[in-house]
Amino acid sequence: MKKSIIINLNILPFLICIMFLTGCSSHREGGHGHGPLEIGVETYLIKAQNSSKTIDTIGEFISPQSTILSTEIMGTVSYLDIPEGREVEKGHIIAKIEDSVSVAELKAEKAKLENSKENFKRMEGLYKEGAISRQAYDDSLEDYETAKAQTERAESIELKNIITSPFQGILSLKKVSLGAFVDPGDEIVRVTQISPLNLVFSIPEKYLQELKLNQTVNFYPSSSDKKDNVKKARITAIDPYIDADTRAIKIQAEVNNSSQDILPGGFAKVKLEVKNNGNSILIPEEAIINEGSGKSVYVVTSQNNALPKKVTLGKWEDGLVEITNGLMIGEKVITSGHQKVFPGAMVISSDYVPIKNTFIEHGHPE
Repeated sequence: MKKSIIINLNILPFLICIMFLTGCSSHREGGHGHGPLEIGVETYLIKAQNSSKTIDTIGEFISPQSTILSTEIMGTVSYLDIPEGREVEKGHIIAKIEDSVSVAELKAEKAKLENSKENFKRMEGLYKEGAISRQAYDDSLEDYETAKAQTERAESIELKNIITSPFQGILSLKKVSLGAFVDPGDEIVRVTQISPLNLVFSIPEKYLQELKLNQTVNFYPSSSDKKDNVKKARITAIDPYIDADTRAIKIQAEVNNSSQDILPGGFAKVKLEVKNNGNSILIPEEAIINEGSGKSVYVVTSQNNALPKKVTLGKWEDGLVEITNGLMIGEKVITSGHQKVFPGAMVISSDYVPIKNTFIEHGHPE
């Protein structure tokens, strides 16, 4: 006995609509339709950008002038003015050595000089009148010149009793006390210039041609707790000697340490920009496809087809990678969805915007 199939005419339009939508969906996804597959992806448009290549290295702060003050004569320290850890001006009197003996010797030599001078003048007049011989005149002149030399020597010894700062700088802790007996060469105190300071560091020799005097160097002291406390220095000298072992050259930069918060002997993390290329090709790292030892990306053609391209990578930093070969400015690369893409696939794209464009090459490890 056959069963009758009864169709409710009221739901017929609904069934027809479902069949139509199912067919459209099948056509859209390429299941049984004849139209091309369209895959949604994110893309990035390549534009000419500035890419700063910098070297990370470690530098040391060195004082342009630092010396140990000592005495050249023996004697007792009769005067001290050493404000330890504080700055003094050039010519500041640091110490005096007891000078009673040298003062007496200086007075005696000055008296001899005065007598020899008067005698020479008298002998000079007699020689002009022909009253004395040339030998007598020459002897008086010799006595006068000898007296002058002895007086200058005594004055020099007297000056050596006074020790002064040869330049403006900070004093270390003193090494002697008032009343102490010192010998020639005994250390009294060290004076060190700390403003400005020199920042000395090394970089690979291959960057020598890209350096220039007065170039800016960014750094922050390793003692600083604030990693964003970046300071600046200016290159003042490039050592012409290349180290035979490391193939590196030394660079000296001047730091304006007017705040005196940096001390000689400390270290700094240095970032030196050695190249700025205005036509760099930078793309998001998400666009890179690993293919064994090679790398590739998908490019979207003008017909919205996916085209694979082999690329050569440069430096990586902050989510971006430099492309040194394989891409051109103006091309679009796929950054998201390429796992669904195949060569020639039709794609629908939306824009992707990267964040930074700084590339760092490490010089000397920390």
